[in-house]
Amino acid sequence: MDLKTKRLISLAVAIQAGCKDCMISQTSHAIELGATPAEIFETCSVAISMGGTLAWSKALVIAEYLRELEIMK
Repeated sequence: MDLKTKRLISLAVAIQAGCKDCMISQTSHAIELGATPAEIFETCSVAISMGGTLAWSKALVIAEYLRELEIMK
């Protein structure tokens, strides 16, 4: 398994754990390793499918972070 995939898996786990700092860190590392916004949001959707409404609210942290980086409008 490549490192980018491991970071995306870690992002899904961070969303489930509800750790904002972990979510930001894993997203940052995944981007550095070439993850696209589509891959990041696919990861978020997997976490949401497993965690429901609580995971959805946590995934919004990722969207805001990507907006701050100007990766997403």
